[in-house]
Formats: sequence, C-alpha cells, structure tokens
Amino acid sequence: MSESDLKYLNAETDVSFCLFCKTNDVVLGGYKKDKFVGFGQAKYSGLISLTKNQQISLFEKEKVKIPTSKILQKDKITQYSPVYPFTVEMPNTVFSEWWTAAFESIPYETIHFCFKPDERKSMIKATKRLFNQLSAIQLMESGSKISTALVDNSKHIENELFYKWNSFTVSDICIIASELEKAQMYLTGNVDLKETPLIKPVTQMRNPTVERESDFNSLLTRIISYDRYISAKSVWSILEGEVKLQANERKFDQYNILKRIIADELFWESRYGNSGTQKFSSLNTTVSRVKKKLKAA
Repeated sequence: MSESDLKYLNAETDVSFCLFCKTNDVVLGGYKKDKFVGFGQAKYSGLISLTKNQQISLFEKEKVKIPTSKILQKDKITQYSPVYPFTVEMPNTVFSEWWTAAFESIPYETIHFCFKPDERKSMIKATKRLFNQLSAIQLMESGSKISTALVDNSKHIENELFYKWNSFTVSDICIIASELEKAQMYLTGNVDLKETPLIKPVTQMRNPTVERESDFNSLLTRIISYDRYISAKSVWSILEGEVKLQANERKFDQYNILKRIIADELFWESRYGNSGTQKFSSLNTTVSRVKKKLKAA
C-alpha cells in the first residue's frame, strides 16, 4: 500500500486507522458527563484509536500529539493496579473521580486511557508568585505603599496534575482487520474480502493475504439474502435485535459472533478469535459491498 493510497483512504473514504503505542505508563478510565474518571494505572504497549480529526492532522502534518485515546488490545495491558497513584486530591484538572476497579470488571470496549499525568507545581503560578515578590521589593525600595498580597509568602503552591501529550508519526499508523477489509474494497474493488490478522502495520500491507470469508460478512449475507433491497438502517435494526437474543434464539447469527452494541457501534468476535467493530455510519458501505457480491454470484 503506497503513501498515495493511504492519503486517498484518509481523504476520500471512511476507513479509520489506528496507532501503535510503545510501552507507556497509562491511567485507564472512562468518561462521566465529559469528565475523565480513573479506574487504575498500568503499562501498555499496543494499538490505540485515532479520532477522525487526529487522523486528518496526522496525514497533513505527519505528526500528531495525543493526551488520551482508547485501548484496542486489552491483552497488552500489564502491571495493572487500582490504587490512585497521586497526592493531588480530586476533583482536579485531570480526574473528576477515581473508581478503584478490578481489572476484570472494566468493560473492554470502553477502556479509555490517558498517558500518566505529570504531578508538579504549576510553573505559571510559581512565575507569577516570583513576579509579585520582585514587584513588592521594587515598590518597597521606592517607598511606595504595597498590597499585602504582593508580599504574602504564607500560601504554599500545591502540586497539580498536568496532561502528558505523546507524539506519533505516520510510521506509527496501523489498521485493524475490519478497516483493512474496507481499504481493500476501496483500492481494488475486490468484493470477495477475507479476514486478516488483527494487526497490520501499513508498511507491511502491500500484499495482504486472504484466507477465509469474514464471519461478519457471512452474517450480513444471510440477512440480505432474505431481502436484496433491504436498507442499511433495517439491517442495523436486525443486528440490534439479534444482540438482545440468547445464542439459541438467534435467526441469522448462527455462530453467535455478535457481542454488544454501544451507542452506534457494534462489537463482534469471529469463530477464529478475530475481533471487529461496525459503526452505523459506515454500515451502508458494507451493505452495498455485500449486495454487489450477491448480485455477481
């Protein structure tokens, strides 16, 4: 896959890329009313998600700085501890709360994280305090009256938490299996898409191998076979209904690959251990591809 291919996929399609993150200290958590809640601290080396804006910025500037993201490989998390590792009280500039949570209780699909924040005194406040002291000295030397606030040294500057931003470049870009399928379709028009390993660095994707048909594609094929004119919205409704049913009650999901739907994103896991997601916003493209395959059959 050439650099021009990557730029095309970024600019003209809904293909999403991710990043490979080298070993870092992180804080796992989630969001409550747009405020970050910490669950525990750990080390992580693996894939992390990119927002669309971050992806665009990365391709345009060849570098992006990220303070928070989502973990895509739970098994790459190590040295987890639910203990709050800072002396700064909450709520603070980073955490609204801290929920001491066992690792097993954290829902995989919603593991957000931030790189472990720096705990230190604010340089801005320290500089402002020094400036006030120097100003007070100058006023006293000139005989002018000064505010007591300028010479009050009793207030101690407390430690605060500051987000840590990590930089990533184009060479860190990777792609997960479900997005690679879409990329292959856009670049080659090949409708006979196959499952691939979860991690594929873009520098190793020039001749992606194909082995077997995606279980998720097979599921969509079974649904669409009942109605070749079905809309993507109706397909989504069927998928939502299947998720709510027990394994032995499902009509189309014969391999029980559907796991859950959170907001507008569906999570599935194939018989072969490959995990994938399908967003409602991009389902129309996926459905169109399956219909094209059925029409050609």
